[in-house]
Amino acid sequence: MSFRPLRRIVMASLAFALLGGIVQPAAAAAVPALAAAPADDPGPQPTPIWDGSTGLPDLGDPRFRQIVADNAELADDIEVREAAAAALAGGRQAIMDFLDTGLDIAKQKAAARKAEQARQDRAKIEPLRGTGGPYLRSEVDRVLAGTDTDRAQFLLYGKQIAEQRDAQVTQGIADLAAQNRSRVEMLVGVAGPEVKKAAQAALAAGDGAIADFLANGYLVAAKKDADAREQFLKDEEERQKAAEQLSELAKKAARAAEARRQLMIAHGNGIRALQRSSNALVLAGNEARKAAQILAANKAGGQHPADAFNGVKAEVARQLGYAQQAAADAQQASAQAKVQADILVDTGLTYGVQWATMAQGMAEAGRAAQLAAETASHAIDATAFTDAARNAQEEAERHAAEAVKWREHAEEHARAAAKIAEAARVQADAARDAAARTKAARQAAEAAEARAWAAAERTRNARIVAENEAAKAAAARRVAEQQRAVAAAARARAQQQAAVAHAARGQADYQASIATAARQSADQQDAISAQAETNARREEQNAANARNAAAVANHQNDAKEARARSLESLAASARGTANERAAQDAANRARSDAGAANNAAGAARNAANVASGAAAGARSAATEAGRAAARARAAAAAAAAAAARANQAARVAEAEAAATHRAAMEAEAAAADATANETQAAEAARSATALAEQAASEALQSLQAAERTKAEADAASTEAVSAATQASLAVQAASAAKASSQAITDPANTAIVIVAPYTNEDIGADFVTRVANQATAVGAEQAAAARQRADEALAAAKAAADAAARAAAEVKPAFEAAAAAAKSSADAARAAADAQQSAAEAAVDGAAARAASSRAGQADAQARQDAILARRAANAANNDAAIAGRNAAAATRDASIARSAANAAAADAAAAQGAASRAESEAAAATAAADSAQRHAEGAAEAAKNALASARDAQKQADDAEARARAEIERAEEERRKAGQPGSNIRELYTVGHLVETKDNLPLYYTTAEDVRRELMRCFNCSFPIDGAPAHYPAPGEQIQLSACLPYLGFICQDAPVRAYDLPLVNGKWQGFYFIAQDGHFDGAGSVVEFRFFQNSQGMLVVQVTGKVNDPAAPDWLNEYAADSKWHDFSIALGENIHTHR
Repeated sequence: MSFRPLRRIVMASLAFALLGGIVQPAAAAAVPALAAAPADDPGPQPTPIWDGSTGLPDLGDPRFRQIVADNAELADDIEVREAAAAALAGGRQAIMDFLDTGLDIAKQKAAARKAEQARQDRAKIEPLRGTGGPYLRSEVDRVLAGTDTDRAQFLLYGKQIAEQRDAQVTQGIADLAAQNRSRVEMLVGVAGPEVKKAAQAALAAGDGAIADFLANGYLVAAKKDADAREQFLKDEEERQKAAEQLSELAKKAARAAEARRQLMIAHGNGIRALQRSSNALVLAGNEARKAAQILAANKAGGQHPADAFNGVKAEVARQLGYAQQAAADAQQASAQAKVQADILVDTGLTYGVQWATMAQGMAEAGRAAQLAAETASHAIDATAFTDAARNAQEEAERHAAEAVKWREHAEEHARAAAKIAEAARVQADAARDAAARTKAARQAAEAAEARAWAAAERTRNARIVAENEAAKAAAARRVAEQQRAVAAAARARAQQQAAVAHAARGQADYQASIATAARQSADQQDAISAQAETNARREEQNAANARNAAAVANHQNDAKEARARSLESLAASARGTANERAAQDAANRARSDAGAANNAAGAARNAANVASGAAAGARSAATEAGRAAARARAAAAAAAAAAARANQAARVAEAEAAATHRAAMEAEAAAADATANETQAAEAARSATALAEQAASEALQSLQAAERTKAEADAASTEAVSAATQASLAVQAASAAKASSQAITDPANTAIVIVAPYTNEDIGADFVTRVANQATAVGAEQAAAARQRADEALAAAKAAADAAARAAAEVKPAFEAAAAAAKSSADAARAAADAQQSAAEAAVDGAAARAASSRAGQADAQARQDAILARRAANAANNDAAIAGRNAAAATRDASIARSAANAAAADAAAAQGAASRAESEAAAATAAADSAQRHAEGAAEAAKNALASARDAQKQADDAEARARAEIERAEEERRKAGQPGSNIRELYTVGHLVETKDNLPLYYTTAEDVRRELMRCFNCSFPIDGAPAHYPAPGEQIQLSACLPYLGFICQDAPVRAYDLPLVNGKWQGFYFIAQDGHFDGAGSVVEFRFFQNSQGMLVVQVTGKVNDPAAPDWLNEYAADSKWHDFSIALGENIHTHR
């Protein structure tokens, strides 16, 4: 900031104080060259016609505005829509700025927002890389390599879908892992410390470690626990020996400890016996296979030594003895363990009782191994007999008498086998029916599951529809809000333009009244001019008469008379001139009135044009508001439609969720049916198997009877059919092998069932299971081999059978019965196999039905969640639709208000145009009156000119006296100036003009001097800024004691007494006022300050202040500066008060 102006003011004030003078400025601040006194009247001006744009708000090219409106309504990005709406509300320049730069800026903001959103989306997805199931990992890799839209959609719903698919794929793995975990958790609760420790570590490490533990770690840990138990028992025994035997509990503990020791010994004996049984079983099977090799070699070589099988028979007998002894030892160990277990139960200290159960399982497994060794021995016998049958086809006719008895036995066993086979068939049919029902239940469950997933999918689709429609409703709500804002802005513009039109109408009416007054004044001035012309013609005659008389007196050398007649002629000329001036003044005033009327007409037309433009602007704004309201209503309708569709989708989702639930319940019921039928099929299969075993036994017995029949028939024949005898022995051996093989099933199954609770938990139980399974396998293998040997023996004896048939008629019926029994046995076996197959199929179908039920439950849960989300989306859409409706209603109200404002503006514009037409008519009449007055003035001027010529002729005689009078006057003035009297040196110091403005620097348009007079009459000192000014408007000649002070130095003040007067009226109108300085005024007595008010060429009110000083005490520059500041304050205060109180 520069301090130089302030320094100048302070220095000037100090200089003024030193001079002893003080200045009091009149009130105005100059606007250089802004306003001056009106120029000469230019005469009537042509009235402008409205050009169709005057007064209209400048909204620019409507095509550009439509482009911006389209962006505000239809742009994808919210930044673009908001910027476009703001530009519409801002007018032409804002629209062009939007098209030039604003659209690009808004798009940049949108792009920045999208980029930031894309960055956030990627940041959310990056941590998911490598996590979750295969579907989720694949989807994460895909979207990270894809587009921003891919990532946004992934976060919106893709992640959920991938996780659901992973959950479906891994459900089976999860179930298996859950089962494994459950088994390991059970071991944690019941197993030994090493197993428990390893199980806990596996549980902590996860599913992979659990699977590895069950496959490998369990056996290692179990062995450690077994070793630890043995050591514990030893330690316990020592502690028990050292403990006092004083109480019953101690005795029981000691007894239980001894029982556990014995139980552990029996358990170890059982393990060792089972190991021997297993070894004997394996070696016996090897010998049986060696016998088969010997048989094949003998057949190839054509030699059948009698001792060929002695070695293998001896070895298998030895292994059978070992197996029998081991089985006996195992049985003894089981019995001992049972005794010790009973002791533990009796004492109530049952820890270790399960070892007795394990010992029992070992005994049963040992017995199964013994029977398997027996089966191997029988297979060797069958092989030997088969070899002998090939050498001997003799003794076919021996014991023929016994053949009848054995044939009857064969037939009896065949009938029994047939009955049993029928019962087995019935059980197979029952199993088949149960399996069919299980399959139907499975199909029903799977169909229900399919319906559940289909309904769940429809639920999801409905949820997606509801969410999409909710998004549409939200977008429509935003459009309705934007258009409501556009309508409100347009309504405000319409009201503002209506206000402008109303004000312009008032101005037009006011200017029309001015034109009327001017026309009336012009008529009056025309009459005055006519009268002045008449007077001037009379004085013209008087001047001529006096001139003639002066000429006569001049000729008579009568200077006094000549002067008198000259003065008389001059007086007549002067009166003629005065009449000329009066006529011309009247003509001028008439012309001025005509100009004022034309000016008023022009101002009225301008005001009317402004009103028309404002009406057009109001109509344009109303139209825009109507369009915005229509768009808002359309958006509200779209929101309502979207909400309705969202509601419908939510209802569909809820209905489909209910359908999903019903299907899930149906699947659950079908799964329950499948489980029940599966159980029935399994029971029927077990019954059919038992019956098949009975039928096989009857068939065997029938075959044995037939063989005995054949043997007896062969025996009746002297060694003729030795082969038949050997074949019979082979069949017997095969039957024995089969019987012993079948006998394996019971102890083997018993052993497996007994140790089943400890399988996979105890290494001993696993060993028992393996031995039992091995015995079953070896028994089945050797029984089949024996059967094959028997078949081979029968084939060898067929040739001898032809002879035996001739010798023994009973053999054929016997073997027919045996064949029937065999067929019945085969039928029963097939029935059992069919039943087992049906049971297996039922088990598969039952499991599938339960899996379908489980999956249907998953669909049910998914559908319920989707229905909840759909209803939530529908509620949001309804809320957005309601908000959009309220905004549409508000926009419609704004449009209605805007239309009302436009209608009012149109009415005001029409009224203003009428007022302008009236003003123009009055102006034309005033112009005609002015023309008439001018003609009268010209006539008066001609008369005055003639009178003046006469006066000049008469005045020539008075020139000397007049010259002496002027010299005398000049001398007198010189003397007054020398004496310092007021009035001798008055001069103009300044003339300044200021716009009369409000404190906000708003000029006053269409404001007249009369408006100023009314405001000063209301309160004079409210506007006049000099101390001492009265509140009332001063009366003519009223003296006022003012006190003038310097600006910024209000403590330096001086009295400034003045008298107040009005300026002369012009056409009867007030023009302003002036002050005359009185004695004691710092400008000197006789100084004048004149205040004149008028409108400039732009219709703005101006105050012009003229200062005339007479010997002022202050320097001129300080006087001018102080006056300029005060009169500026006067213009601002006056403008604010007029604006406030008009």
